[in-house]
Amino acid sequence: MKTRSTLSTLIATMTAGVSDLRSQVRNWLPASLAVGLLFAALSSQVTGAPTSGTWSPTGSMDEPHASTQTATVLRNGKVLVTGGYGTGDITVETAELYDPKTGNWSSTGSMSTPRSGHTGTVLHNGKVLVAGGFNQGPGFPVVPAPVFATAELYDPKTGTWSPTGSMTSPRFDHTLTLLHNGEVLVAGGFSETTADGTPSGVLAIAEFYDPKTGTWNPTGSMVGARSSHTAAQLHNGHVLVAGGYGINDTALATAELYDPKTGTWSATGSMTTPGGIQTVTLLHSGEVLVAGGVNVSLPLPPGFPGLAAAELYDPKTGTWSPTGSMTSPRFGHTLTLLHNGKVLAAGGEDMDVSILKSAELYDPKTGIWSPTENLATLRAGHTATLLHNGKVLVAGGFFLFNPLTTAELYTP
Repeated sequence: MKTRSTLSTLIATMTAGVSDLRSQVRNWLPASLAVGLLFAALSSQVTGAPTSGTWSPTGSMDEPHASTQTATVLRNGKVLVTGGYGTGDITVETAELYDPKTGNWSSTGSMSTPRSGHTGTVLHNGKVLVAGGFNQGPGFPVVPAPVFATAELYDPKTGTWSPTGSMTSPRFDHTLTLLHNGEVLVAGGFSETTADGTPSGVLAIAEFYDPKTGTWNPTGSMVGARSSHTAAQLHNGHVLVAGGYGINDTALATAELYDPKTGTWSATGSMTTPGGIQTVTLLHSGEVLVAGGVNVSLPLPPGFPGLAAAELYDPKTGTWSPTGSMTSPRFGHTLTLLHNGKVLAAGGEDMDVSILKSAELYDPKTGIWSPTENLATLRAGHTATLLHNGKVLVAGGFFLFNPLTTAELYTP
């Protein structure tokens, strides 16, 4: 069996003895053994009584959106979800809006092309920029899948999309960061897929988008090429990127900083645990929390585990230090900073395709994770969005090979 994964794509060639299962397996995140399906419903949960917080159902999306779809809070409080995988493992171009006032979803204008593995952010002018990604057609995998340099803008006032300047390099599984000056930094990712459908061409190239001109401009390249990494903008305006997978398919511990004033990158302290496909959030203190993911090299071996480890980056010292581990290993989960300063980790997978419905809270004051109420639905590869009212909207994702339309709300 040969397995190759990225943040958005997994291609697994199954043996003839499991021909009753899909010969090509796709998850948002790694999955290697078909037999793991047998144990998915028995996924591990956080033990102990919940300390606070409840989940409640809300309206379902019109169609599924799973595996590296984007979710963005608009200035009017609505949430825009775009692209990802829909029914039949097909990348979709559709977009939907969630209205917190009614709890309902409604279709809005579609992107010009189906996208998965793309990125999105709200610009200072209120429009939404999406960039890059790839298009997986019917009959997964379609190889090689086209990778995009194109970008487009969503206008909430009209509910329509329009093209904007293309990036200098096609890419997916990259990071996109809105800078304090209103420009948008894109870094790393994969530039292509090979004849057998596996991602290739890990990039060190970075560039920025200027909303005033609608054009992309090159900036300094990263110290090292990486994909499926994390990115967080620090309080001083610098951008921290960490982990991911490098050109040798090995999970990275290295991290580096981008200085928007000089357009240059510099190495900073390395994480204590190498990892790819992790989650990240900037805490109120200015420290950066990274949690979960996987730290095995590609191709992933049978029975690979997720990570429970979490660590903190201190911008004052440029160093990482371990903090309390999550009560359950997770990848394909979400990490959300709440208004009260705590961090919510929800769902994901703990090993292969053992999908979780558990959730837990990190308290920066104590460095400890504690259980909170379980999600109503087993899910991974979903989105989690902090609403203006302080609740968290979790939407879509998948259970086994089934993309989900359901959504639910977390009340701290």
